[in-house]
Amino acid sequence: MKYILTYLLRTNLMILLFIVPASLMAQLRVTGKTCDSAKKAMSNVSVTISLNEKVVSSVVSDEQGSFELQLPDAQSHNYILHATHIGFKEKLVLLTIPSNGSGIRLGNILLEKESKELAAVSITGKEDLYEQKTDRFIFNVEKSLEATGSNGWDAIAKTPNIQINGNNIRIIGKSGITVMVNDRKIQLSGDELFAYLSAIPSESIAAIEVISNPGARYDAAGNSGIVNIRLKKNKNEGLVLIGTGAYEQRTSGSFGSNISFNYRKKWLTLYGFVNQSHRITQPVEYQNIYYPSSLWASNNAKHITRNLSSLQLGADFNLSSNDVLSVLTERNLTSKTKENHNSFTDISGLSNFKSDSVIETGNHINRDLSYTNIDLNYKHTLADKSSSITINGDYLQYTTGQDQGLASVTYAPAASDHLFNTASYSDQTISNYTGKLDYEKKINKTFSLSAGLRSSFTTTDNKYRFFRSYDQGPLTEDLNQSNHFNYQENVQAAYVSVNKTGKKMSFVAGLRTEYTDITGELVDQHEVNKQHYLKLFPSLNYQYILNKNSKLTATYGRRINRPSFSDLNPFKYYVNQYNYSEGNPALRPSYSNNAEVTYTYKEKYSIAAYALLTNNFFQQIPFIDVTNNTAYFTRQNIGKIDAYGIHSFAPFKLTSRWTVNNTLYLFYYRMRLPYLNELLDYGQFTFYGYLNNQYMISPKNNLSAEVNLNYQSTSQIFLYRYKPNGYVDAGVKWSFAKKQAMLAVNMYDIFKTYPQQQVVDFATQHYTFKNAYESRYLKVSFTYRFGKQTVKDRKASKTGNSDEFNRANN
Repeated sequence: MKYILTYLLRTNLMILLFIVPASLMAQLRVTGKTCDSAKKAMSNVSVTISLNEKVVSSVVSDEQGSFELQLPDAQSHNYILHATHIGFKEKLVLLTIPSNGSGIRLGNILLEKESKELAAVSITGKEDLYEQKTDRFIFNVEKSLEATGSNGWDAIAKTPNIQINGNNIRIIGKSGITVMVNDRKIQLSGDELFAYLSAIPSESIAAIEVISNPGARYDAAGNSGIVNIRLKKNKNEGLVLIGTGAYEQRTSGSFGSNISFNYRKKWLTLYGFVNQSHRITQPVEYQNIYYPSSLWASNNAKHITRNLSSLQLGADFNLSSNDVLSVLTERNLTSKTKENHNSFTDISGLSNFKSDSVIETGNHINRDLSYTNIDLNYKHTLADKSSSITINGDYLQYTTGQDQGLASVTYAPAASDHLFNTASYSDQTISNYTGKLDYEKKINKTFSLSAGLRSSFTTTDNKYRFFRSYDQGPLTEDLNQSNHFNYQENVQAAYVSVNKTGKKMSFVAGLRTEYTDITGELVDQHEVNKQHYLKLFPSLNYQYILNKNSKLTATYGRRINRPSFSDLNPFKYYVNQYNYSEGNPALRPSYSNNAEVTYTYKEKYSIAAYALLTNNFFQQIPFIDVTNNTAYFTRQNIGKIDAYGIHSFAPFKLTSRWTVNNTLYLFYYRMRLPYLNELLDYGQFTFYGYLNNQYMISPKNNLSAEVNLNYQSTSQIFLYRYKPNGYVDAGVKWSFAKKQAMLAVNMYDIFKTYPQQQVVDFATQHYTFKNAYESRYLKVSFTYRFGKQTVKDRKASKTGNSDEFNRANN
């Protein structure tokens, strides 16, 4: 802990020394007092001042309602003051800077009461980078400097409650998550999910929502909840175009560009984007495998080139005041990945650590993928506005092709050289049809009801041909490895939910039922695996107002985590002839019970305690064959794993220009189960901290800075123990040309401390792994806006195949 505190304090001191001197300039003081309609002082009122709809200064009123803000010494601009507080209408005051440059005394600012529903309660206010709502944590990407000029994948990686390990996304301290875009589940994972999210420009993203306990209307998939990307949409009439270009410098340079648009005219709204990128990365993987008498030490240098381009087009038709039809289509134009791996393995004896033999392997992979998604959504609101019906249909077609060529040479001093060559070709096609029907009824001012049906049909066709040769022999097909795997999954679901809102107490209670019918077939082996199950998934969100400053929220949900399609696919991926990975068609889903209690103080600070109890937990695990000196990775259901934790969120206004958002976690994993004829029994406490520093260097010149600090102590999930790691990112942003142009420069992982290291040390399994990927890099981006500058969030339509699009190749 001493190391953590020293690390954070030292870095924040560096920030102070760097940016504070830039703030010493002439300023104007704006003072006043916030009160209710009875002129009683109101504390904790969010007071902001904007110019051309851009916030230039903000503060929170104190216990006596008093506030003070600092403004640049401008004489020719009209500023608008906004005073907001939960349960009250927003108050707007036009400010005119005095010609003599003196300060402004506003006196009492009176706010009028306004009723709000449970779902609209926010802790930090609309203008903040982060919000803690009753049922979700929100990262407002459009207000983030660090996310400027990036994409959906990078934005998720910078969300405080989210952690990315390789291509796996999870909520801190939990496992199993669903990724959605506008409430539509993305049925991809791994490289394919990376490619899909990388095609979404950050300029098209309004916010990222982390929902740890979704209600009954959401699909039950994802043990620990949902990460939902909300895209923007213009609510003003006219056209808005946003063009962005970005350059990243690692060992090699990468670049990307995109154009997003929003157009609205009376009954028609059009929106979408075109995106393309060329990215080169050169990570190095280090792996040590310990056998009883030898150490196999490997380093695998990769050169990965990704060319991605995609297109999204959407339209909303307001057919009448009660009828809205939405059409959305997504398609990738190019998605090509080329990987060249050069692996070197040194085999040495444990008794003398002298090299016995060497394996050199060249591995070349080419991967092409394409997808098309079409979504239709129709919503009808009844004449009395108390009820609505939504019908949704969704179609997804996803195909991928991959060829891999591997050449391996073993040099052994005591014997002749040994050659091992393989070639493999795989094709995968995924089709999904989804239909949804949702009904919502507002019974009275405090009580509402919702119900719905969902039907999803998914088929996958996976073909794999494998060829191998030894020494100088020709490549011949290995029929024991070649395979044809078909998979069909049908999920039928129904739900009902009730919502009660009161002055002191509010709740949302729901029940969802899902029937799943699965057939997996290994065609060449004539092996068929079937599963049928009907499960119930209750959920509850309860809130109680303790007093004017405090409230308590309790949530509970039961969820399911189904294996992804690639988890079930038995095809082998070789690193060399002694090391490979494969899926498992016999995997079963896991189930979890997730409970959380949150205390919120002054609509600003929150602390929560949670418990996540998971049965039939599954993941990729290593198997080290000490007899044949081989190691492979497969997927298995391993049993019960429990996670408990406490997390908090606290924003602090250190000065009128400096805001620090703190996210802290302390969680504990507990596991006790038999494995490899021994008892795996462990408990592990882990600390995680994320500090976001925002600083307005010069409001007059629209120059701001952002510094983020992240640290996680030792953690363990199943056999894998992760060593401590963290990072420091920093960036500056400058808006100019009447705020239509923006230039941002960001440096990521400045001290190169983020790459994770894994250790497995149990029974006969002794293994270490480190991925030295290029986490430290420089990014420069430029954005220019055409048209109206006010772009608000689009109300996302609920699309149908939100549960399938995330598991394709997962």
